[in-house]
Amino acid sequence: NALTNLGVKKGDSVAFWTEDRLEHVEIWYACSKLGVVWTGVNARYTGKEAEYVINHSDAVVLFVSPAFVDVLKPIQANLKNVKHYIVFGDRDIEGMKSYEALLAKASDTDPEVEVRDNDWDSLCYTSGTTGTPSGSLRTQSSGFGWEFGMIQALHLTHESKVWSPYPNYHWGGNVTTRPVLASGGTRWIPGSPPDVKEFFEILQKEKVNTVMAIPSIGAMICSYPDIDKYDTSCVRYWFSSGSAWLMPMREAVHKCFPNAELIDLYSCTEAFFAWATTEEVLKYERTSGFPATGNEVRIMDRDGRELPPNKWGLLCIKGISVHEGYYKNPEKTRDSIIKDGWFTAEDIGFKDEEGRVYVADRAKDIINTGGELVYPAEVENVILSHPKVAQCAVIGTPDPIYTERVTAVIVLKPGEKGSDALANEIKEFCRGKMASFKLPRKIDFVKELPYVGSGKLDKKALRAKYWKEEKFKV
Repeated sequence: NALTNLGVKKGDSVAFWTEDRLEHVEIWYACSKLGVVWTGVNARYTGKEAEYVINHSDAVVLFVSPAFVDVLKPIQANLKNVKHYIVFGDRDIEGMKSYEALLAKASDTDPEVEVRDNDWDSLCYTSGTTGTPSGSLRTQSSGFGWEFGMIQALHLTHESKVWSPYPNYHWGGNVTTRPVLASGGTRWIPGSPPDVKEFFEILQKEKVNTVMAIPSIGAMICSYPDIDKYDTSCVRYWFSSGSAWLMPMREAVHKCFPNAELIDLYSCTEAFFAWATTEEVLKYERTSGFPATGNEVRIMDRDGRELPPNKWGLLCIKGISVHEGYYKNPEKTRDSIIKDGWFTAEDIGFKDEEGRVYVADRAKDIINTGGELVYPAEVENVILSHPKVAQCAVIGTPDPIYTERVTAVIVLKPGEKGSDALANEIKEFCRGKMASFKLPRKIDFVKELPYVGSGKLDKKALRAKYWKEEKFKV
Protein backbone atom coordinates (compact mmCIF):
# COMPACT_ATOMS: atom_id res chain seq x y z
CA ASN A 1 0.00 0.00 0.00
CA ALA A 2 2.95 2.34 0.57
CA LEU A 3 3.95 1.75 -3.06
CA THR A 4 0.37 2.32 -4.21
CA ASN A 5 0.34 5.65 -2.35
CA LEU A 6 3.34 6.67 -4.46
CA GLY A 7 1.37 5.95 -7.62
CA VAL A 8 3.15 2.67 -8.38
CA LYS A 9 0.92 0.30 -10.32
CA LYS A 10 1.00 -3.20 -11.73
CA GLY A 11 3.71 -3.57 -14.38
CA ASP A 12 5.88 -0.74 -13.00
CA SER A 13 9.44 -1.33 -11.77
CA VAL A 14 11.18 -0.39 -8.53
CA ALA A 15 14.82 -0.84 -7.54
CA PHE A 16 16.83 -0.98 -4.33
CA TRP A 17 20.50 -0.06 -3.89
CA THR A 18 21.75 -0.95 -0.46
CA GLU A 19 23.65 -3.42 1.66
CA ASP A 20 21.66 -6.50 2.75
CA ARG A 21 18.71 -5.48 4.93
CA LEU A 22 15.54 -7.07 6.27
CA GLU A 23 13.51 -4.49 4.33
CA HIS A 24 14.41 -6.36 1.14
CA VAL A 25 11.97 -9.07 2.16
CA GLU A 26 9.17 -6.52 2.58
CA ILE A 27 9.91 -5.08 -0.86
CA TRP A 28 9.97 -8.51 -2.53
CA TYR A 29 6.59 -9.53 -1.16
CA ALA A 30 5.02 -6.11 -1.71
CA CYS A 31 6.06 -6.19 -5.36
CA SER A 32 4.77 -9.74 -5.82
CA LYS A 33 1.46 -8.73 -4.24
CA LEU A 34 1.07 -5.79 -6.65
CA GLY A 35 2.53 -7.33 -9.81
CA VAL A 36 5.38 -4.81 -9.66
CA VAL A 37 8.84 -5.76 -10.92
CA TRP A 38 11.71 -5.46 -8.42
CA THR A 39 15.39 -4.98 -9.29
CA GLY A 40 18.34 -5.27 -6.93
CA VAL A 41 21.31 -3.03 -7.73
CA ASN A 42 24.71 -4.51 -6.88
CA ALA A 43 25.86 -3.00 -3.58
CA ARG A 44 29.43 -2.92 -4.87
CA TYR A 45 28.65 -0.87 -7.96
CA THR A 46 30.09 2.57 -8.58
CA GLY A 47 27.66 5.39 -9.26
CA LYS A 48 27.99 5.02 -13.04
CA GLU A 49 27.43 1.27 -12.91
CA ALA A 50 24.34 1.72 -10.73
CA GLU A 51 23.09 4.46 -13.07
CA TYR A 52 23.07 2.02 -15.98
CA VAL A 53 21.03 -0.64 -14.14
CA ILE A 54 18.54 1.83 -12.61
CA ASN A 55 17.90 3.46 -15.99
CA HIS A 56 17.80 0.20 -17.92
CA SER A 57 15.27 -1.30 -15.48
CA ASP A 58 12.91 1.70 -15.88
CA ALA A 59 12.59 1.95 -12.09
CA VAL A 60 10.12 4.62 -10.94
CA VAL A 61 11.04 4.22 -7.26
CA LEU A 62 14.53 3.78 -5.83
CA PHE A 63 15.05 2.52 -2.29
CA VAL A 64 18.49 3.47 -1.01
CA SER A 65 20.58 2.99 2.10
CA PRO A 66 21.80 6.10 3.97
CA ALA A 67 25.33 4.81 3.32
CA PHE A 68 24.77 5.10 -0.45
CA VAL A 69 23.32 8.61 -0.54
CA ASP A 70 26.63 10.37 -1.20
CA VAL A 71 27.34 8.03 -4.14
CA LEU A 72 23.79 8.48 -5.44
CA LYS A 73 23.66 12.29 -5.47
CA PRO A 74 26.11 12.82 -8.39
CA ILE A 75 24.03 10.57 -10.67
CA GLN A 76 20.52 11.60 -9.60
CA ALA A 77 20.11 14.06 -12.45
CA ASN A 78 20.85 11.23 -14.91
CA LEU A 79 18.19 8.84 -13.57
CA LYS A 80 15.52 9.30 -16.22
CA ASN A 81 12.55 7.45 -14.75
CA VAL A 82 12.88 7.62 -10.97
CA LYS A 83 10.08 9.71 -9.46
CA HIS A 84 10.54 8.83 -5.79
CA TYR A 85 13.64 8.26 -3.68
CA ILE A 86 13.07 6.34 -0.44
CA VAL A 87 15.86 6.21 2.14
CA PHE A 88 15.85 3.38 4.68
CA GLY A 89 15.42 4.43 8.29
CA ASP A 90 13.18 6.93 10.05
CA ARG A 91 14.76 10.21 8.89
CA ASP A 92 14.10 12.12 5.67
CA ILE A 93 17.11 13.25 3.68
CA GLU A 94 16.92 16.17 1.29
CA GLY A 95 14.85 15.03 -1.69
CA MET A 96 14.32 11.57 -0.19
CA LYS A 97 11.46 10.24 1.92
CA SER A 98 11.95 8.09 5.01
CA TYR A 99 11.04 4.42 4.54
CA GLU A 100 9.48 4.16 8.01
CA ALA A 101 7.42 7.32 7.51
CA LEU A 102 6.20 5.96 4.19
CA LEU A 103 5.01 2.74 5.87
CA ALA A 104 3.39 4.62 8.75
CA LYS A 105 1.05 6.41 6.34
CA ALA A 106 0.03 3.24 4.48
CA SER A 107 -3.09 1.16 5.07
CA ASP A 108 -2.84 -2.48 6.18
CA THR A 109 -5.81 -3.59 4.07
CA ASP A 110 -5.40 -5.99 1.15
CA PRO A 111 -4.69 -3.98 -2.04
CA GLU A 112 -6.78 -6.50 -4.03
CA VAL A 113 -4.67 -6.42 -7.19
CA GLU A 114 -5.15 -9.41 -9.49
CA VAL A 115 -1.75 -10.96 -10.19
CA ARG A 116 -1.46 -13.92 -12.55
CA ASP A 117 1.23 -16.56 -13.06
CA ASN A 118 2.53 -14.94 -16.24
CA ASP A 119 2.81 -11.43 -14.77
CA TRP A 120 6.33 -10.07 -14.32
CA ASP A 121 8.01 -10.59 -10.95
CA SER A 122 11.67 -9.60 -11.03
CA LEU A 123 14.48 -8.20 -13.14
CA CYS A 124 17.84 -9.48 -11.90
CA TYR A 125 21.04 -8.33 -13.53
CA THR A 126 23.81 -10.79 -14.28
CA SER A 127 27.20 -10.23 -12.73
CA GLY A 128 28.55 -8.59 -15.85
CA THR A 129 31.79 -10.58 -16.14
CA THR A 130 31.33 -10.62 -19.92
CA GLY A 131 30.42 -6.95 -20.41
CA THR A 132 27.43 -4.75 -19.60
CA PRO A 133 25.07 -6.48 -17.12
CA SER A 134 22.01 -8.07 -18.69
CA GLY A 135 18.59 -7.98 -17.05
CA SER A 136 17.09 -11.45 -16.58
CA LEU A 137 13.31 -11.02 -16.62
CA ARG A 138 11.24 -13.50 -14.65
CA THR A 139 7.52 -14.18 -14.20
CA GLN A 140 5.65 -15.05 -11.02
CA SER A 141 5.41 -18.70 -12.08
CA SER A 142 9.10 -19.18 -12.90
CA GLY A 143 9.98 -17.60 -9.55
CA PHE A 144 7.71 -20.15 -7.88
CA GLY A 145 9.39 -22.88 -9.94
CA TRP A 146 12.67 -21.94 -8.30
CA GLU A 147 11.16 -21.85 -4.81
CA PHE A 148 9.60 -25.28 -5.26
CA GLY A 149 12.92 -26.74 -6.41
CA MET A 150 14.85 -25.23 -3.50
CA ILE A 151 12.36 -26.47 -0.91
CA GLN A 152 12.64 -29.96 -2.35
CA ALA A 153 16.43 -30.00 -2.72
CA LEU A 154 17.13 -28.66 0.77
CA HIS A 155 14.33 -30.45 2.64
CA LEU A 156 13.23 -27.07 4.01
CA THR A 157 10.72 -27.10 6.89
CA HIS A 158 9.64 -24.84 9.76
CA GLU A 159 12.64 -26.23 11.67
CA SER A 160 15.19 -25.05 9.09
CA LYS A 161 17.79 -22.63 10.47
CA VAL A 162 19.68 -21.31 7.48
CA TRP A 163 22.90 -19.29 7.32
CA SER A 164 23.37 -17.84 3.84
CA PRO A 165 25.65 -15.01 2.63
CA TYR A 166 24.11 -14.84 -0.87
CA PRO A 167 23.49 -11.08 -1.39
CA ASN A 168 19.88 -9.96 -1.61
CA TYR A 169 20.42 -7.76 -4.66
CA HIS A 170 21.27 -10.97 -6.54
CA TRP A 171 18.78 -13.65 -7.57
CA GLY A 172 20.67 -16.03 -5.27
CA GLY A 173 19.66 -13.94 -2.25
CA ASN A 174 16.01 -14.11 -3.22
CA VAL A 175 15.95 -17.87 -3.75
CA THR A 176 17.82 -18.61 -0.53
CA THR A 177 15.33 -16.50 1.43
CA ARG A 178 11.82 -16.89 0.03
CA PRO A 179 11.82 -20.73 0.01
CA VAL A 180 13.01 -20.68 3.64
CA LEU A 181 10.26 -18.27 4.67
CA ALA A 182 7.65 -20.17 2.65
CA SER A 183 8.61 -23.25 4.70
CA GLY A 184 8.37 -21.37 8.00
CA GLY A 185 12.13 -21.47 8.56
CA THR A 186 14.70 -18.84 9.55
CA ARG A 187 17.55 -17.30 7.54
CA TRP A 188 20.55 -15.46 8.97
CA ILE A 189 21.89 -12.79 6.61
CA PRO A 190 25.57 -12.04 7.37
CA GLY A 191 27.51 -9.06 6.08
CA SER A 192 29.47 -9.14 2.84
CA PRO A 193 32.01 -10.60 2.90
CA PRO A 194 30.88 -12.71 5.85
CA ASP A 195 32.87 -12.79 9.08
CA VAL A 196 33.95 -16.42 9.53
CA LYS A 197 34.40 -16.12 13.30
CA GLU A 198 30.88 -14.68 13.55
CA PHE A 199 29.61 -17.63 11.49
CA PHE A 200 30.96 -20.12 14.01
CA GLU A 201 29.58 -18.11 16.94
CA ILE A 202 26.10 -18.11 15.36
CA LEU A 203 26.51 -21.80 14.59
CA GLN A 204 27.14 -22.57 18.26
CA LYS A 205 24.51 -20.26 19.71
CA GLU A 206 21.63 -20.86 17.30
CA LYS A 207 22.41 -24.44 16.20
CA VAL A 208 22.24 -23.57 12.51
CA ASN A 209 21.32 -26.74 10.60
CA THR A 210 21.61 -25.54 6.99
CA VAL A 211 24.41 -23.62 5.28
CA MET A 212 24.02 -22.11 1.81
CA ALA A 213 27.27 -20.74 0.41
CA ILE A 214 29.25 -20.42 -2.79
CA PRO A 215 32.40 -22.62 -2.91
CA SER A 216 34.79 -19.74 -2.13
CA ILE A 217 32.94 -19.00 1.13
CA GLY A 218 33.02 -22.71 1.97
CA ALA A 219 36.78 -22.67 1.44
CA MET A 220 37.12 -19.69 3.81
CA ILE A 221 35.10 -21.48 6.49
CA CYS A 222 36.93 -24.80 6.19
CA SER A 223 40.36 -23.14 6.32
CA TYR A 224 39.52 -21.10 9.45
CA PRO A 225 42.43 -21.71 11.88
CA ASP A 226 40.20 -22.21 14.96
CA ILE A 227 37.61 -24.48 13.35
CA ASP A 228 38.53 -27.36 15.67
CA LYS A 229 37.30 -25.34 18.66
CA TYR A 230 33.71 -25.48 17.41
CA ASP A 231 31.09 -28.21 17.30
CA THR A 232 29.87 -28.50 13.70
CA SER A 233 27.60 -31.50 14.24
CA CYS A 234 24.40 -29.40 14.12
CA VAL A 235 24.77 -28.73 10.37
CA ARG A 236 22.56 -31.23 8.51
CA TYR A 237 22.62 -29.71 5.02
CA TRP A 238 25.37 -27.89 3.16
CA PHE A 239 24.26 -26.31 -0.09
CA SER A 240 26.67 -24.94 -2.71
CA SER A 241 25.93 -23.05 -5.91
CA GLY A 242 27.14 -20.11 -7.97
CA SER A 243 30.41 -21.53 -9.30
CA ALA A 244 32.17 -24.86 -9.78
CA TRP A 245 32.32 -26.91 -6.56
CA LEU A 246 35.47 -28.91 -7.19
CA MET A 247 36.17 -32.22 -5.48
CA PRO A 248 38.85 -30.95 -3.03
CA MET A 249 36.39 -28.31 -1.81
CA ARG A 250 33.61 -30.89 -1.50
CA GLU A 251 35.84 -33.22 0.49
CA ALA A 252 36.96 -30.38 2.79
CA VAL A 253 33.35 -29.53 3.67
CA HIS A 254 32.55 -33.21 4.22
CA LYS A 255 35.50 -33.51 6.60
CA CYS A 256 34.69 -30.33 8.56
CA PHE A 257 30.92 -30.91 8.66
CA PRO A 258 30.61 -34.73 8.73
CA ASN A 259 26.89 -34.79 9.61
CA ALA A 260 25.89 -32.58 6.69
CA GLU A 261 24.30 -33.85 3.52
CA LEU A 262 26.14 -32.12 0.67
CA ILE A 263 23.93 -30.61 -2.02
CA ASP A 264 25.41 -29.17 -5.20
CA LEU A 265 23.05 -27.05 -7.25
CA TYR A 266 23.89 -26.19 -10.86
CA SER A 267 22.15 -22.98 -11.75
CA CYS A 268 22.53 -19.46 -13.05
CA THR A 269 20.43 -16.32 -12.73
CA GLU A 270 18.38 -17.50 -15.68
CA ALA A 271 17.56 -21.11 -14.72
CA PHE A 272 17.79 -23.95 -12.16
CA PHE A 273 19.29 -26.91 -14.05
CA ALA A 274 20.07 -29.73 -11.62
CA TRP A 275 21.05 -30.73 -8.10
CA ALA A 276 23.10 -33.53 -6.57
CA THR A 277 23.06 -35.26 -3.17
CA THR A 278 25.99 -36.35 -0.99
CA GLU A 279 26.45 -39.73 -2.66
CA GLU A 280 26.71 -38.12 -6.09
CA VAL A 281 28.74 -35.14 -4.87
CA LEU A 282 31.49 -37.32 -3.39
CA LYS A 283 31.37 -40.18 -5.88
CA TYR A 284 31.03 -38.53 -9.29
CA GLU A 285 33.60 -35.90 -10.17
CA ARG A 286 32.04 -32.72 -11.63
CA THR A 287 28.47 -34.00 -11.49
CA SER A 288 25.59 -31.74 -10.53
CA GLY A 289 23.17 -34.64 -10.28
CA PHE A 290 19.81 -34.97 -11.99
CA PRO A 291 17.60 -32.25 -13.50
CA ALA A 292 15.48 -30.27 -11.04
CA THR A 293 11.81 -31.23 -10.83
CA GLY A 294 9.78 -29.60 -13.58
CA ASN A 295 12.84 -29.04 -15.77
CA GLU A 296 14.42 -31.06 -18.57
CA VAL A 297 18.11 -30.83 -19.44
CA ARG A 298 19.61 -31.87 -22.77
CA ILE A 299 23.08 -31.76 -24.28
CA MET A 300 22.99 -30.15 -27.73
CA ASP A 301 25.31 -28.95 -30.43
CA ARG A 302 25.10 -25.45 -31.90
CA ASP A 303 22.54 -26.59 -34.45
CA GLY A 304 20.14 -27.86 -31.78
CA ARG A 305 20.83 -31.56 -32.28
CA GLU A 306 20.65 -33.60 -29.08
CA LEU A 307 23.90 -35.43 -28.36
CA PRO A 308 24.22 -38.99 -26.99
CA PRO A 309 25.39 -39.84 -23.43
CA ASN A 310 29.01 -38.94 -22.54
CA LYS A 311 29.28 -36.56 -25.49
CA TRP A 312 30.38 -33.00 -24.70
CA GLY A 313 28.11 -30.18 -25.80
CA LEU A 314 26.04 -27.20 -24.67
CA LEU A 315 23.93 -27.72 -21.56
CA CYS A 316 20.38 -26.70 -22.47
CA ILE A 317 17.24 -26.48 -20.33
CA LYS A 318 13.50 -26.14 -20.73
CA GLY A 319 11.10 -26.01 -17.77
CA ILE A 320 9.41 -24.15 -14.95
CA SER A 321 12.52 -22.36 -13.64
CA VAL A 322 13.68 -20.73 -16.89
CA HIS A 323 13.46 -16.94 -17.18
CA GLU A 324 11.52 -15.18 -19.93
CA GLY A 325 14.50 -13.53 -21.59
CA TYR A 326 16.79 -10.52 -21.35
CA TYR A 327 15.03 -7.19 -20.87
CA LYS A 328 15.40 -4.84 -23.86
CA ASN A 329 17.87 -7.24 -25.45
CA PRO A 330 16.08 -9.36 -28.07
CA GLU A 331 19.37 -10.29 -29.74
CA LYS A 332 20.84 -11.84 -26.60
CA THR A 333 17.51 -13.52 -25.84
CA ARG A 334 17.46 -15.00 -29.34
CA ASP A 335 21.10 -16.14 -29.13
CA SER A 336 20.49 -17.90 -25.80
CA ILE A 337 17.82 -20.13 -27.35
CA ILE A 338 19.37 -23.01 -29.27
CA LYS A 339 16.17 -24.44 -30.74
CA ASP A 340 12.45 -24.69 -29.92
CA GLY A 341 12.73 -22.84 -26.60
CA TRP A 342 15.81 -24.65 -25.25
CA PHE A 343 17.84 -22.14 -23.23
CA THR A 344 21.63 -22.30 -22.79
CA ALA A 345 23.93 -20.26 -20.56
CA GLU A 346 26.87 -21.34 -22.76
CA ASP A 347 28.05 -23.96 -20.27
CA ILE A 348 29.79 -27.07 -21.59
CA GLY A 349 29.00 -30.51 -20.19
CA PHE A 350 27.49 -33.93 -20.80
CA LYS A 351 25.02 -36.44 -19.36
CA ASP A 352 25.89 -40.01 -18.46
CA GLU A 353 23.81 -43.08 -19.32
CA GLU A 354 21.73 -42.67 -16.16
CA GLY A 355 20.94 -39.01 -16.85
CA ARG A 356 23.30 -37.27 -14.42
CA VAL A 357 24.41 -33.83 -15.52
CA TYR A 358 28.14 -33.03 -15.59
CA VAL A 359 29.43 -29.47 -15.97
CA ALA A 360 32.89 -28.74 -17.36
CA ASP A 361 33.17 -24.99 -17.83
CA ARG A 362 31.79 -21.89 -19.45
CA ALA A 363 32.47 -21.95 -23.19
CA LYS A 364 34.14 -18.54 -22.91
CA ASP A 365 36.59 -19.83 -20.25
CA ILE A 366 37.94 -22.77 -22.26
CA ILE A 367 41.63 -22.37 -23.14
CA ASN A 368 42.85 -23.08 -26.67
CA THR A 369 46.55 -23.89 -26.47
CA GLY A 370 48.07 -24.95 -29.78
CA GLY A 371 44.72 -26.31 -30.98
CA GLU A 372 44.14 -28.37 -27.84
CA LEU A 373 41.17 -27.39 -25.67
CA VAL A 374 41.70 -27.22 -21.90
CA TYR A 375 38.84 -26.99 -19.39
CA PRO A 376 40.16 -24.77 -16.56
CA ALA A 377 38.08 -26.50 -13.88
CA GLU A 378 39.85 -29.79 -14.61
CA VAL A 379 43.26 -28.23 -13.92
CA GLU A 380 41.95 -26.26 -10.93
CA ASN A 381 40.61 -29.46 -9.43
CA VAL A 382 44.10 -31.00 -9.36
CA ILE A 383 45.89 -27.89 -8.10
CA LEU A 384 43.38 -27.43 -5.27
CA SER A 385 44.26 -30.88 -3.96
CA HIS A 386 47.82 -29.66 -3.26
CA PRO A 387 48.15 -29.23 0.53
CA LYS A 388 49.51 -25.67 0.32
CA VAL A 389 46.86 -24.24 -2.03
CA ALA A 390 43.76 -22.42 -0.73
CA GLN A 391 42.27 -20.99 -3.94
CA CYS A 392 43.09 -21.29 -7.62
CA ALA A 393 41.98 -19.86 -10.95
CA VAL A 394 43.25 -21.22 -14.26
CA ILE A 395 43.11 -18.95 -17.29
CA GLY A 396 44.63 -18.64 -20.75
CA THR A 397 47.36 -16.01 -21.09
CA PRO A 398 49.23 -14.83 -24.21
CA ASP A 399 51.70 -17.20 -25.84
CA PRO A 400 53.62 -16.28 -29.03
CA ILE A 401 53.59 -19.84 -30.35
CA TYR A 402 50.51 -21.58 -28.92
CA THR A 403 48.26 -18.46 -28.75
CA GLU A 404 47.28 -19.26 -25.16
CA ARG A 405 49.32 -20.58 -22.26
CA VAL A 406 47.72 -22.44 -19.34
CA THR A 407 48.30 -20.18 -16.35
CA ALA A 408 47.38 -20.85 -12.72
CA VAL A 409 46.80 -17.92 -10.38
CA ILE A 410 47.00 -19.21 -6.82
CA VAL A 411 46.18 -18.04 -3.29
CA LEU A 412 48.17 -20.03 -0.75
CA LYS A 413 47.02 -21.21 2.66
CA PRO A 414 47.96 -19.09 5.71
CA GLY A 415 51.64 -19.41 6.57
CA GLU A 416 52.72 -20.47 3.07
CA LYS A 417 54.89 -18.23 0.88
CA GLY A 418 55.05 -18.19 -2.90
CA SER A 419 58.38 -18.89 -4.60
CA ASP A 420 59.83 -20.31 -7.80
CA ALA A 421 60.55 -23.51 -5.92
CA LEU A 422 56.92 -23.86 -4.83
CA ALA A 423 55.71 -23.07 -8.35
CA ASN A 424 57.88 -25.89 -9.69
CA GLU A 425 56.64 -28.16 -6.91
CA ILE A 426 53.02 -27.54 -7.93
CA LYS A 427 53.84 -28.13 -11.60
CA GLU A 428 55.42 -31.47 -10.73
CA PHE A 429 52.44 -32.27 -8.52
CA CYS A 430 50.20 -31.89 -11.59
CA ARG A 431 52.39 -33.99 -13.86
CA GLY A 432 50.94 -37.44 -14.43
CA LYS A 433 47.50 -36.32 -13.27
CA MET A 434 46.58 -34.75 -16.62
CA ALA A 435 47.70 -34.65 -20.25
CA SER A 436 50.89 -32.68 -20.82
CA PHE A 437 49.16 -29.91 -22.80
CA LYS A 438 46.92 -29.21 -19.78
CA LEU A 439 49.83 -28.67 -17.38
CA PRO A 440 50.17 -25.10 -16.06
CA ARG A 441 53.09 -23.46 -17.87
CA LYS A 442 53.00 -20.42 -15.63
CA ILE A 443 52.08 -20.06 -11.95
CA ASP A 444 51.51 -16.73 -10.24
CA PHE A 445 50.90 -16.31 -6.51
CA VAL A 446 48.53 -13.57 -5.35
CA LYS A 447 47.03 -12.48 -2.03
CA GLU A 448 43.46 -12.64 -3.33
CA LEU A 449 41.44 -13.39 -6.44
CA PRO A 450 38.93 -10.94 -7.93
CA TYR A 451 35.25 -11.68 -7.36
CA VAL A 452 32.12 -9.96 -8.62
CA GLY A 453 29.34 -8.94 -6.24
CA SER A 454 27.52 -12.27 -6.51
CA GLY A 455 30.63 -14.04 -5.24
CA LYS A 456 31.61 -15.56 -8.57
CA LEU A 457 35.23 -15.49 -9.64
CA ASP A 458 35.80 -12.64 -12.09
CA LYS A 459 37.98 -14.34 -14.69
CA LYS A 460 37.42 -11.49 -17.12
CA ALA A 461 39.20 -9.09 -14.74
CA LEU A 462 41.89 -11.68 -14.07
CA ARG A 463 42.57 -12.23 -17.78
CA ALA A 464 42.59 -8.49 -18.49
CA LYS A 465 45.80 -8.03 -16.49
CA TYR A 466 47.62 -10.43 -18.80
CA TRP A 467 46.07 -9.38 -22.11
CA LYS A 468 46.01 -5.57 -21.78
CA GLU A 469 49.24 -5.10 -23.77
CA GLU A 470 48.27 -7.56 -26.50
CA LYS A 471 47.11 -6.27 -29.88
CA PHE A 472 45.01 -9.38 -30.51
CA LYS A 473 42.69 -11.00 -27.98
CA VAL A 474 41.48 -14.59 -27.89
